[in-house]
Amino acid sequence: MRNLLFVPLILALALPVLAQNPPGPGPAAQALRYDPGTEVNLSGRVRAVRTPPAGPVRLVVNAGWSRVILVAAPPRFLVNQGASFTPGEVVTFVGSRIYVQGRTVVLAREITGNGRTLVLRDHQGIPAWRPMPGQGPGPDQGQGQEQGQAQAPAAGEVEDPIDLADLN
Repeated sequence: MRNLLFVPLILALALPVLAQNPPGPGPAAQALRYDPGTEVNLSGRVRAVRTPPAGPVRLVVNAGWSRVILVAAPPRFLVNQGASFTPGEVVTFVGSRIYVQGRTVVLAREITGNGRTLVLRDHQGIPAWRPMPGQGPGPDQGQGQEQGQAQAPAAGEVEDPIDLADLN
């Protein structure tokens, strides 16, 4: 009987704390929002290309005095566009600069290299690989996808999560 009195007391103390800090995406996911207000236009030499098992291809770019992690697009989208990147290649890019885990990350909107410009997002940051509802499968969607199944995220919506652990 005495233990039953503690349950309401614990709930009364815990509920205000939970209401102030509702569960949600972690800090890395929250940081991956395309913000047109933070767009930068930079150039640099590709130091490394990382194609993770899941998530977008990332380029490590030496841009002036800093190292930038350039988040491109899913590998399948890049292959369908005939795009590839190699270490040593010089690229110019436009994208939204953010900071994740103390590192400079740019969510690429356009990447120009080898005389070709690859458009990855529109001016609001909507990814080109995610079709608008009713448009059918996008360029990176496989056969058998239902029309309109994938939806474009709203401007500023959280992008695919990235893991920065393998980027040195």
